[in-house]
Amino acid sequence: MLYCHANTGSVNILKSCLDTFSNLSGLTTNQAKNSLYLSGVDLDTQRDICEQLGFQQGILPVKYLGVPLISTRFKHADCIPLLDRILSRVKLWTSTSLTYTGRLQLIKSVLFSIQVYWSSIFILPCSIIKKLEGILSAFLWKGTSMSHTRAKVAWHSICYPLREGGLGIKNLKTWNKAAMLKHI
Repeated sequence: MLYCHANTGSVNILKSCLDTFSNLSGLTTNQAKNSLYLSGVDLDTQRDICEQLGFQQGILPVKYLGVPLISTRFKHADCIPLLDRILSRVKLWTSTSLTYTGRLQLIKSVLFSIQVYWSSIFILPCSIIKKLEGILSAFLWKGTSMSHTRAKVAWHSICYPLREGGLGIKNLKTWNKAAMLKHI
Protein backbone atom coordinates (compact mmCIF):
# COMPACT_ATOMS: atom_id res chain seq x y z
CA MET A 1 0.00 0.00 0.00
CA LEU A 2 1.30 3.35 -1.00
CA TYR A 3 -0.24 6.65 0.07
CA CYS A 4 0.08 10.15 -1.34
CA HIS A 5 -1.86 13.36 -1.78
CA ALA A 6 -4.52 13.17 -4.46
CA ASN A 7 -2.93 15.66 -6.85
CA THR A 8 -0.99 15.15 -10.04
CA GLY A 9 2.31 16.40 -8.53
CA SER A 10 2.30 13.85 -5.70
CA VAL A 11 1.18 11.08 -8.01
CA ASN A 12 3.98 11.99 -10.44
CA ILE A 13 6.53 11.57 -7.61
CA LEU A 14 4.98 8.22 -6.67
CA LYS A 15 5.05 7.09 -10.31
CA SER A 16 8.73 8.07 -10.68
CA CYS A 17 9.58 6.12 -7.49
CA LEU A 18 7.81 3.04 -8.86
CA ASP A 19 9.64 3.43 -12.18
CA THR A 20 13.02 3.80 -10.43
CA PHE A 21 12.31 0.71 -8.33
CA SER A 22 11.33 -1.17 -11.48
CA ASN A 23 14.52 -0.15 -13.28
CA LEU A 24 16.76 -1.13 -10.35
CA SER A 25 15.09 -4.41 -9.40
CA GLY A 26 13.69 -5.62 -12.69
CA LEU A 27 10.27 -6.02 -11.04
CA THR A 28 7.25 -4.31 -12.52
CA THR A 29 3.81 -3.53 -11.18
CA ASN A 30 1.02 -5.80 -12.33
CA GLN A 31 -1.69 -3.48 -13.67
CA ALA A 32 -4.37 -6.16 -13.23
CA LYS A 33 -3.63 -6.60 -9.52
CA ASN A 34 -3.30 -2.93 -8.58
CA SER A 35 -6.13 -0.63 -7.62
CA LEU A 36 -6.30 3.06 -6.87
CA TYR A 37 -8.55 4.44 -4.13
CA LEU A 38 -9.33 8.15 -4.13
CA SER A 39 -11.30 10.23 -1.68
CA GLY A 40 -12.45 13.83 -1.77
CA VAL A 41 -11.27 14.44 -5.36
CA ASP A 42 -13.28 15.77 -8.29
CA LEU A 43 -13.93 13.49 -11.27
CA ASP A 44 -11.48 15.23 -13.62
CA THR A 45 -8.61 14.85 -11.15
CA GLN A 46 -9.57 11.21 -10.53
CA ARG A 47 -9.44 10.51 -14.26
CA ASP A 48 -6.07 12.28 -14.62
CA ILE A 49 -4.54 10.34 -11.72
CA CYS A 50 -5.82 7.01 -13.03
CA GLU A 51 -4.36 7.73 -16.47
CA GLN A 52 -1.06 8.88 -14.98
CA LEU A 53 -0.56 5.70 -12.93
CA GLY A 54 -2.31 3.30 -15.29
CA PHE A 55 -4.25 1.70 -12.44
CA GLN A 56 -7.98 1.09 -12.30
CA GLN A 57 -9.96 2.87 -9.63
CA GLY A 58 -11.20 0.53 -6.90
CA ILE A 59 -14.25 0.75 -4.66
CA LEU A 60 -14.23 0.45 -0.87
CA PRO A 61 -14.62 -1.75 1.11
CA VAL A 62 -11.82 -3.98 -0.10
CA LYS A 63 -10.24 -7.00 1.60
CA TYR A 64 -6.62 -6.83 2.65
CA LEU A 65 -4.96 -9.81 4.38
CA GLY A 66 -8.37 -11.44 4.73
CA VAL A 67 -10.14 -8.60 6.56
CA PRO A 68 -12.21 -5.77 5.13
CA LEU A 69 -10.69 -2.29 5.04
CA ILE A 70 -13.44 0.08 6.06
CA SER A 71 -13.46 3.68 7.15
CA THR A 72 -16.51 3.44 9.40
CA ARG A 73 -17.31 1.60 12.60
CA PHE A 74 -17.14 -2.18 12.28
CA LYS A 75 -20.67 -3.59 11.83
CA HIS A 76 -22.32 -6.98 12.02
CA ALA A 77 -22.40 -7.36 8.23
CA ASP A 78 -18.63 -6.80 8.05
CA CYS A 79 -18.06 -9.88 10.25
CA ILE A 80 -20.07 -12.36 8.18
CA PRO A 81 -16.88 -13.76 6.55
CA LEU A 82 -15.52 -14.57 10.03
CA LEU A 83 -18.70 -16.44 10.99
CA ASP A 84 -18.73 -18.26 7.64
CA ARG A 85 -15.12 -19.32 8.03
CA ILE A 86 -15.68 -20.78 11.49
CA LEU A 87 -18.90 -22.52 10.42
CA SER A 88 -17.24 -24.01 7.35
CA ARG A 89 -14.40 -25.35 9.49
CA VAL A 90 -16.86 -26.94 11.93
CA LYS A 91 -18.84 -28.57 9.12
CA LEU A 92 -15.68 -30.16 7.69
CA TRP A 93 -15.11 -32.21 10.82
CA THR A 94 -16.89 -35.47 11.44
CA SER A 95 -17.54 -35.14 15.13
CA THR A 96 -19.53 -38.32 15.56
CA SER A 97 -16.33 -40.06 16.61
CA LEU A 98 -15.04 -37.10 18.66
CA THR A 99 -15.49 -37.03 22.39
CA TYR A 100 -16.25 -33.86 24.35
CA THR A 101 -12.55 -33.61 25.09
CA GLY A 102 -11.69 -33.85 21.40
CA ARG A 103 -14.19 -31.15 20.48
CA LEU A 104 -12.94 -28.99 23.35
CA GLN A 105 -9.39 -29.30 22.04
CA LEU A 106 -10.52 -28.32 18.53
CA ILE A 107 -12.30 -25.26 19.95
CA LYS A 108 -9.24 -24.18 21.91
CA SER A 109 -6.67 -24.77 19.21
CA VAL A 110 -8.41 -24.23 15.86
CA LEU A 111 -11.70 -22.36 16.17
CA PHE A 112 -10.47 -19.86 18.75
CA SER A 113 -7.38 -19.08 16.70
CA ILE A 114 -9.48 -18.16 13.64
CA GLN A 115 -11.02 -15.21 15.46
CA VAL A 116 -7.75 -14.13 17.13
CA TYR A 117 -6.56 -12.26 14.04
CA TRP A 118 -9.85 -10.36 13.68
CA SER A 119 -9.95 -9.62 17.42
CA SER A 120 -6.50 -8.12 17.32
CA ILE A 121 -7.51 -5.70 14.54
CA PHE A 122 -11.14 -4.78 15.29
CA ILE A 123 -13.45 -4.39 18.23
CA LEU A 124 -15.98 -7.06 17.33
CA PRO A 125 -19.68 -6.18 17.72
CA CYS A 126 -21.40 -7.84 20.69
CA SER A 127 -23.85 -9.59 18.35
CA ILE A 128 -20.94 -11.28 16.55
CA ILE A 129 -19.34 -12.33 19.84
CA LYS A 130 -22.65 -13.89 20.92
CA LYS A 131 -22.98 -15.74 17.61
CA LEU A 132 -19.40 -17.00 17.83
CA GLU A 133 -19.98 -18.22 21.38
CA GLY A 134 -23.20 -19.89 20.21
CA ILE A 135 -21.33 -21.70 17.43
CA LEU A 136 -18.59 -22.83 19.81
CA SER A 137 -21.12 -23.97 22.43
CA ALA A 138 -23.23 -25.87 19.89
CA PHE A 139 -20.13 -27.58 18.52
CA LEU A 140 -18.94 -28.53 22.01
CA TRP A 141 -22.25 -30.06 23.09
CA LYS A 142 -23.75 -31.34 19.83
CA GLY A 143 -20.87 -31.62 17.36
CA THR A 144 -21.35 -30.72 13.72
CA SER A 145 -25.13 -31.10 13.92
CA MET A 146 -25.03 -27.60 15.50
CA SER A 147 -28.52 -28.01 16.94
CA HIS A 148 -29.37 -25.37 19.52
CA THR A 149 -30.65 -27.41 22.41
CA ARG A 150 -29.95 -26.51 25.99
CA ALA A 151 -26.31 -26.82 26.96
CA LYS A 152 -25.25 -28.97 29.89
CA VAL A 153 -23.26 -26.11 31.45
CA ALA A 154 -23.62 -22.34 30.92
CA TRP A 155 -21.05 -20.86 28.52
CA HIS A 156 -19.74 -18.30 31.03
CA SER A 157 -18.96 -21.17 33.42
CA ILE A 158 -17.04 -23.02 30.73
CA CYS A 159 -14.91 -19.93 30.14
CA TYR A 160 -13.49 -20.01 33.68
CA PRO A 161 -9.89 -21.20 34.02
CA LEU A 162 -9.32 -24.89 34.82
CA ARG A 163 -8.27 -24.13 38.40
CA GLU A 164 -11.62 -22.36 38.96
CA GLY A 165 -13.73 -25.24 37.64
CA GLY A 166 -14.10 -24.16 34.01
CA LEU A 167 -12.79 -25.77 30.84
CA GLY A 168 -10.20 -23.07 30.13
CA ILE A 169 -11.82 -21.59 27.03
CA LYS A 170 -11.07 -17.90 26.84
CA ASN A 171 -13.98 -15.47 26.99
CA LEU A 172 -14.21 -13.90 23.52
CA LYS A 173 -15.25 -10.43 24.72
CA THR A 174 -12.41 -10.27 27.25
CA TRP A 175 -9.96 -11.60 24.67
CA ASN A 176 -11.08 -8.97 22.15
CA LYS A 177 -10.55 -6.16 24.69
CA ALA A 178 -7.13 -7.49 25.68
CA ALA A 179 -6.06 -7.86 22.04
CA MET A 180 -7.13 -4.29 21.31
CA LEU A 181 -5.28 -2.93 24.36
CA LYS A 182 -1.97 -3.92 22.81
CA HIS A 183 -2.47 -1.07 20.32
CA ILE A 184 -2.23 1.43 23.16
